[in-house]
Amino acid sequence: MKKGFTLIELLVVIAILALLMSVIIITINPAELLRKARDTKRIADLSSFRTALNMYVAEGSTALGGTQGCTNKY
Repeated sequence: MKKGFTLIELLVVIAILALLMSVIIITINPAELLRKARDTKRIADLSSFRTALNMYVAEGSTALGGTQGCTNKY
């Protein structure tokens, strides 16, 4: 008697694995994880920028630009 798997058995196992993988991928949703990571980085960058602006203003430099606007003429 030969030892091994039949083609039907292998196809059933492959189908079950494919089904499990698709359920896992749908559950994890990697696109949403990447989106959340980008949002977290943006929030951290804005927080750093806010801190830098607060430090700039705290040092007494309150003018962030001129009052006359752009004077460069081309």
